[in-house]
Amino acid sequence: MDDISILHRHGQKSFQNLSEPSLVWKTCLRQVAFVPQSQVKLAYEDGDEVYSGKEAFAFLLEIICGLQSPIVGETQIFGQFKAFVSEALETHNALTFQLRGGFQSLIQAAKSIRSEHLVGIGSQGYGSLVRKLSKKDAALTFLGSGQLVEEILPWVVKEKSLQVVCRQPQKARRFLEKHPDLKIEGLSEAREIAACLVVAAPLSDAELLEWLKARPVQKILDLRGELKSPELFKDYQFIGLKDVFKNIEENKKELSQRVLALKGVVQNRAQEYFERSLYRPYGWEDLCV
Repeated sequence: MDDISILHRHGQKSFQNLSEPSLVWKTCLRQVAFVPQSQVKLAYEDGDEVYSGKEAFAFLLEIICGLQSPIVGETQIFGQFKAFVSEALETHNALTFQLRGGFQSLIQAAKSIRSEHLVGIGSQGYGSLVRKLSKKDAALTFLGSGQLVEEILPWVVKEKSLQVVCRQPQKARRFLEKHPDLKIEGLSEAREIAACLVVAAPLSDAELLEWLKARPVQKILDLRGELKSPELFKDYQFIGLKDVFKNIEENKKELSQRVLALKGVVQNRAQEYFERSLYRPYGWEDLCV
């Protein structure tokens, strides 16, 4: 796409100086803004990454195939992207016809790559790791109500008393259909929470620490991303992503060559789409698989 770039940022610091409405996909680990090229310099900060054209398509495809995830091939990220696209289709005026086609192409390409190359990889996902790390805990409180929490709940619901705490409790009520005993409370109202907290919401360290005050948390499983200031959490039994994934480091080494080959597959798919786009007026955004 000639006039749209993606701006990729690790962490949860919001983009500044973007025009409204701007389309931004947020996960616990990253943010991706879809912006006109004229706005990239306005929003760019040190550490951000900018992709355009074929490179943008390939990079997004790597993300939603789980090739950029701490657990290689994990499926949660694909679900999060599909949920993002679904919501954007319903509510976002900035989602142009061309961008709709691009998202459709990404989803179809990811389905194809996953079925052909990623079956069985990533099966040890967040749910199984949270269950393992909370084995001795009778109760869990989840901070967040997004796709990641939805993916983890089935792994622990039979063994523990569960609570979800989030900014918009009404959105979390969708969990009750499958988990009727789940307790749901608002972020500011929840006081009685489990000693073990699973953080799956895009909070800053300062916001998390402020929320933890006067709450009986002893153990934190932090799924937000790499912790920048671990000394701030010295009063807790703190397990961050780095700790969560060290027990599968050997598995990642074994997968490294396979991942490298899969990234080559992603590049080939992107090239194929762009070659087809020569016959279409809108570039890769107008492709339908």
